[in-house]
Amino acid sequence: MIDSVYLFLGPEEGKKKEEIDKINKSIVKELKEEPEKHIFYPFEKKVSEIVSLMKNGSLFSTHKFIIINNAEEIKKKADVDLIVDICKKPIKGNTLILRSTSNSIDKKIEKVIPKNNKVIFWEMFDNQKKTWITSYFSKFNQKITPNAVDHLLEMIDNNTQELKIACEKISFFFKEGSLISEDDIESFLYHSREESVFSLFEKMCHKDLEGSLDINTKLKLSSDNSPIAIISGLLWQYKRLLNLKSMLIHHSSMEEAMLKQGIKGSKSQKNYKIALDNYSMHELEKIIVILSEHDYLLRNAKLEMQNIIIELLIYKCIIKI
Repeated sequence: MIDSVYLFLGPEEGKKKEEIDKINKSIVKELKEEPEKHIFYPFEKKVSEIVSLMKNGSLFSTHKFIIINNAEEIKKKADVDLIVDICKKPIKGNTLILRSTSNSIDKKIEKVIPKNNKVIFWEMFDNQKKTWITSYFSKFNQKITPNAVDHLLEMIDNNTQELKIACEKISFFFKEGSLISEDDIESFLYHSREESVFSLFEKMCHKDLEGSLDINTKLKLSSDNSPIAIISGLLWQYKRLLNLKSMLIHHSSMEEAMLKQGIKGSKSQKNYKIALDNYSMHELEKIIVILSEHDYLLRNAKLEMQNIIIELLIYKCIIKI
């Protein structure tokens, strides 16, 4: 049944994308044409407008394929009621996918999603990720050192979608029979990298305001880096830095604290050590609050204001704390 609603939860974006592609292919096979695709976020499009789009006919296709990302943000009673109604009685000519990296959304919505259409895509365990990467390079008669694997995992979002893209690029760059080291990974990522929230955090570790703002400008030009995703990434890394600082204050060794926080690559360890010197415990606690407050501001701000909010956030975290 192609006129249906799906709920895909969890952090593993690679497998989630594979399942979405599978559903799309089944629609194409049944209808003999591509559906009209739309991707929305609750903070940029009203749920009522999305529902209106689903109810109106299309000049281009007999079917609409609609994805609502960050579905955990659907919280207003009127919006929840609209989605519940669609789940109970799907709108003909539409496939709706509610997507979230969280493990749950509003319980009223979850309750009316068909059991077979609800899936939580869990992130792989660390040992599974390492095995996956090693096996990938083995297929091309290449080897990668354990330190290189650790560094790759720290620099790339830990889901199979991002890992596959990174591994494809790296494998193509090196010859068959190569042994890929941590320095090789660092060199490749430096020369070929597109800026990410990880490189932004690196500049912020050094309290480099100009460099941080420059990277943010580059991130703004990429559709893969939404302001909310940037704040989420920074919040995760600053919380890890705060936990690291706390463990050291309570007399853990640097080696033990780094291992406990999953900071394994030598370059990442170097950046965190610099940040430990540059930020006090009190400053890190303030930054966590600042990030949380600006996350709320972003989710309620107009699109044209979002980059200004990020720039103010960066300034506050580096200069005014």
